[in-house]
Amino acid sequence: MVSDDDHDDDIEVPSRHSRTRGCPDWCVQCMHEPVRDGAFWHRGPATTISVYGGTTRPIPLTIRAGYMDKLPKDWGTEPADLEKPYVTMDVPDEGRMFTLTPAAAYEVAAALISAADAANAAHRAATQAA
Repeated sequence: MVSDDDHDDDIEVPSRHSRTRGCPDWCVQCMHEPVRDGAFWHRGPATTISVYGGTTRPIPLTIRAGYMDKLPKDWGTEPADLEKPYVTMDVPDEGRMFTLTPAAAYEVAAALISAADAANAAHRAATQAA
């Protein structure tokens, strides 16, 4: 594996993974803190969806899994939910990123499915009545 660090003048550096600190199976991009035995930022595959950000202009929404693998000595420096794997929803055109626990991501997914079902039902009813 080659790291995706940008602190070495854009030269690829060998991964600092070991047998005890490797990437999760879902990791497709790993960034390393530029210090010996630093944190690893694991990022899963990105799914990008075109959405509207309050305008008629489509903007990208990118969703992916993430995890910052810190050394035990650094645990407790962030909210506990952020020290476990999480899901990000990134809207770069709006300068916004949301971080969700897996449980919150499932809640959002269920709410989106419910809202999409309601919107589709309303559309079907409106087009069948016409």
